[in-house]
Amino acid sequence: MYDVQRSSQPTVVKLANSARAEPLAVYAGAGVSQAPPSRLPGGADIAKMCHAKLSEDLEQGTLDGTDPSSLTSVADAAAEIDGGLDLMKRIVVAASDYTTAVPNYSHKVLALLLLEGYIDVITSNWDTCIERSLNSDEDLPVVASHEESQEIQGNALMKVHGCANRPDTIRITTEELDSTRPWARYAVNTRIASRRIVFVGVSDVAPYVRACTQEIIQNENEGSLDNIFLVNPDLRSSCSGSQWYCLLPEMPQEQHLGIPADEFFDELAALCVISSLDQICNALNTTEAGRAFAKAQSSILALTSLEALRWFRDCAVPLPFEVLKKGEIPFRDTFIYLGFKATDGSMEFCAGGRVLVANIEYIILAAVETVRPEVLAREAQVRLGSIRADNGTTPHARKFLVAGVDRRIAPPEDLQQDIVTDLMDEDVMVGPLAGTPEFVYVSEITE
Repeated sequence: MYDVQRSSQPTVVKLANSARAEPLAVYAGAGVSQAPPSRLPGGADIAKMCHAKLSEDLEQGTLDGTDPSSLTSVADAAAEIDGGLDLMKRIVVAASDYTTAVPNYSHKVLALLLLEGYIDVITSNWDTCIERSLNSDEDLPVVASHEESQEIQGNALMKVHGCANRPDTIRITTEELDSTRPWARYAVNTRIASRRIVFVGVSDVAPYVRACTQEIIQNENEGSLDNIFLVNPDLRSSCSGSQWYCLLPEMPQEQHLGIPADEFFDELAALCVISSLDQICNALNTTEAGRAFAKAQSSILALTSLEALRWFRDCAVPLPFEVLKKGEIPFRDTFIYLGFKATDGSMEFCAGGRVLVANIEYIILAAVETVRPEVLAREAQVRLGSIRADNGTTPHARKFLVAGVDRRIAPPEDLQQDIVTDLMDEDVMVGPLAGTPEFVYVSEITE
């Protein structure tokens, strides 16, 4: 995982600290979806595709005077003829794999950071990569219309230029972008004016973004301008000559991060996870429990930022928003337990909420909200089936490590029979309880 001590991007550290205090606003542009394996085209490429297609379908001369590399220019010309704009939007949606492209690293981290409450995400992209990057049991609400903005509260992905699976929501003409829907304008404007916002992979500044920023400049609200950050590899040396430079010529250089989106989100996620764990570790001070926690904390740093975020969410029962924040105590106790068990210091964090310690594979069940023991028991059955399907057999004994509950788990008879039918020898206890999974509890050490 990213090493805080060797940070060459102090600005990312500042932004991560903001995200810990309140959600950091992220505006994701086309550059986010251009990275592999998604490789979705940018606005200029889409414009050229649409221009070529419309030149075949429309009356000759309709597109005279348009800029083939400007999507708004082509769309404005199409909108001048009856049915032209609807045709343009159908061509736009069919021009690339917006609803089927493979999500990239940034998409996956963005989705998890949003679910964990570290960021708000506003995107001008039409693709569905962010919402499709999650596991099947995770749901990320999407807002792409006024009605949805009224119905959906809390953590949601705001698609201010529309969504490819609903072509009627797409905004591409100058008039549509100038008169951006009130909910979308409000979402962007309030964040620019009130807290730190990072524009990632954004080269073309939308009219409503430009208008809000100019209003801040006219009001001489310099503090708000200090809250605007840019992330784009094209800004490595300077953004001189870009739309951003024309809009914000006095922006300090440290607010320009000339790095790819994947690198930025990897560092941001790592810092959010590490700072959350550091806070717990510091509260334990130099106690024996604190040293055990630090041992586990050191081991989880072997994971990538994405793997670490995914590991915490895979452990959680149930699976709500903000697992790391709600599960602080269960995860604290889990790390202490594992640290005490790792007498030789060896510990390996694995996918699926598993940890290998002293030849025992612990499957973590962390109750991050109030949950009945029987719910945990059934979750154990589901988790074990999924882990065996994904990873096959193991030479290690398997145990379920339970945190966050006061009562012991007593699986009902029908559940025991289901488990007995599906388990292998290494998955069960020996002795009088043979045939049931072995549940161990963090309280055996932490109390």
